Amino acid sequence: MDRRKTDRRRDIIDGLYVFDIQSMLATLWRRKAIVIGLMLIVLIPGFLFALTKPSKYTATTSVILEERSFDMTDFQDALPSQTFNEMTVDTQTNLLKSPMLAQLTLERLEKDGVKSDTPRDKAVQEFLKNILVDSSAKSRVIKVSYRSKDPALAAQMVNAHVATLIDYQTDSKKEKISAISEWLTQQIEALKKDSQTKAQEMQAFRTESGIVPGKNSQELIYQQISDLTEQLVPIETEKLSLQARSEAMKAAGSKEGVPALLESQVIKDLKAQASQARQELKALGAQFGTNHPDYQAAQKRVNQVNADLGRETSNIKNSIGMELEAITKQEELLRARIDELNRQTDELRDKEVAMEAFEAGQDANMKLLSTYLEQHEQVKTQLNFTSPDIRVIAQADAPSQPTGTRKIVLLILIGLFAAAFAVGATLLLELIDRGIEQPDDIKKILNLKLIGILPKTRSPLSEINPGSRGVYVEEIKRIYLALAAGNKGPQAILITAAKSGEGKSTIAFTFARYLHSIGVKVVLVDANTTSPSVALLSGTNQGPGFSELITGTVDAAKCIHKDDTGLAVIPAGNTTGHVDLLAGDRLSKAVAALKSQYDFVVLDCAPALATTDAEVIARQVDQVVLVIERARTAKKYLKTVAETLRQHANDTPAVIFNKAV
Repeated sequence: MDRRKTDRRRDIIDGLYVFDIQSMLATLWRRKAIVIGLMLIVLIPGFLFALTKPSKYTATTSVILEERSFDMTDFQDALPSQTFNEMTVDTQTNLLKSPMLAQLTLERLEKDGVKSDTPRDKAVQEFLKNILVDSSAKSRVIKVSYRSKDPALAAQMVNAHVATLIDYQTDSKKEKISAISEWLTQQIEALKKDSQTKAQEMQAFRTESGIVPGKNSQELIYQQISDLTEQLVPIETEKLSLQARSEAMKAAGSKEGVPALLESQVIKDLKAQASQARQELKALGAQFGTNHPDYQAAQKRVNQVNADLGRETSNIKNSIGMELEAITKQEELLRARIDELNRQTDELRDKEVAMEAFEAGQDANMKLLSTYLEQHEQVKTQLNFTSPDIRVIAQADAPSQPTGTRKIVLLILIGLFAAAFAVGATLLLELIDRGIEQPDDIKKILNLKLIGILPKTRSPLSEINPGSRGVYVEEIKRIYLALAAGNKGPQAILITAAKSGEGKSTIAFTFARYLHSIGVKVVLVDANTTSPSVALLSGTNQGPGFSELITGTVDAAKCIHKDDTGLAVIPAGNTTGHVDLLAGDRLSKAVAALKSQYDFVVLDCAPALATTDAEVIARQVDQVVLVIERARTAKKYLKTVAETLRQHANDTPAVIFNKAV
């Protein structure tokens, strides 16, 4: 259960980097030579630059954008190739910083007697480098400045530049107005010619079409059609009457069946005579018989009357047919005339529409011509009164004080920058190779076995208390189990590190105290002949100790001391005056003697990169433990130490990863 809690806690905080100001200061102190060197690299050229930097003066002229003195919007449709939009602040700013205007300014200054031996291209670049334009889209005021070693020259330069801009605007506007005037002149001449041509075409069309100016020919034709239509009505009535009489006669078919509408007075008289003759014939037939001369005479009279009646009826029929034919012909002529007039009306309507189009085009030409003539007069007037859209509101005077940062302030800033650069670069170098940061990298980079991961704690010594179940104690326990696994007899364990300050002595002491607390016979030996610290950690006497034990100058029992918990401690003792305590076989004998008395002999020695003590002792112990503090020692140094210990140790060195979180 405790192991799982420890693993979870480690997983949570493995990737965290705790900013440690104390570690940072220690790093800077350790690399103070690099810090000082980097500061000098920046300070020396910086101070030389600040002290030899010439003073520069800045002269400023303020200008304001005015409302346009000449509105060209009326000509945008007429001149699509011209742009007449109001110049904005950005446009003026870009123009002030343009090489073209700088070239014109330098030419202006040469005319005023300000000559330069510098080639024109370089002079323009130098001018643009020193010209400053400050503008804002919310304000129409633009500040133009020029920097120079000579205050009078700075004022002259900026004033000349603004004057050049004003002249350039004026000339540019005159060119545009002249272009508009020329364009209007061309348009006016073209419109005049076009109007004359259209007038001639319109007259020719009127003559060809027969359209009389000032009269409505279409109305005259409509009147004729109306009159002819009125004449057609009685003719159609008479025609219908004759057709009716003709049809009635055809329907009658006999002399006796002549309709009453065909009976004239002659017919009526003949019918009366025929009736009287028939009665007389009938009476004579009844009285004298049919062979009587009077009867036969009466019969002749009846026949004569009937013949006269037939002739008269035939004449009437012929007369009606002739009248019907004549009136039909008259109707056809009237209708043909009306159709002809209608056709002429349609043609005339088309011609008048075309005529109206001619007249509309002519009117449009005349209106446009009138407009252009009026605008042309306005343009000629404006050409004589053209003014720029920019005005000077503050002329530049020769400045009395140089601009820029004062030298003392500049020196202070350079010093601060040098310090910041040196600190930053040093810390960056440190971060580039921060050493090993993850436990998994120990196997990948060093090819060593990891036996423990100790957390970062303020007081490791206080963690080793009876009954304590903290993370630190659990990891110490895990280290003990890893070292004790598979070994039946006593062990001699060397605990070392690549560099000082990685916590090897503290780990050796807490490990030994933990073993003592669980009843394991253990002795802690301070084999660090350069900077011993076990006596200080354990609170025991400084000697006699390891030095006396090796040399045999003091009895071995007197070299073993007890701390307040009863832990056996052998301090470093007196190391002065000894050339090499570890030479010969004295070390191996001492280690063997201690192993005969204790289950674990824990030796703390000097860092592996500082001395060769770790290499010598590694041959005499059962296990070598390398303490690596997280992100402290560069990987290249750790690789060197790991390879060295691997060559001299009897077994593969183990690693304790210290201050992992």
